[in-house]
Amino acid sequence: APPLARTVRIGSCVFNLDAQRLTRGDEEIALTPTEYAILAYLAERLDRPVRRGQISDAVLEVEDAHDSALQAHVSRLRRKLGSDAEHLQTVWGIGYRCAEGILKRRLPGRILASAILSVVAATVLLVVGI
Repeated sequence: APPLARTVRIGSCVFNLDAQRLTRGDEEIALTPTEYAILAYLAERLDRPVRRGQISDAVLEVEDAHDSALQAHVSRLRRKLGSDAEHLQTVWGIGYRCAEGILKRRLPGRILASAILSVVAATVLLVVGI
């Protein structure tokens, strides 16, 4: 039996690293070779932050390896991902991460938990009389 293809789900998209294809449903999303290489590099390190310099060194041509070139490629890749662009995250001070989960959707739960703890702490202070 042939080996299984390496695929990564990026929101509603499926990225097949072996076939070098990004699809959303039945629609193929066309990527340039550089966009493919950036997405593959990040997808192989799923949910881990990757330094900009690492991506540039591994993916970009020497004359194209400065930070603004990488930012431009990532920006175009996000446009192509559309509503799934939130999975291609900027990690401030480090670089980028391709995330399976969506941090934006987890945030309200964290805010709610923090708010509940604040109310409980305030209630305890009132009851104790501090």
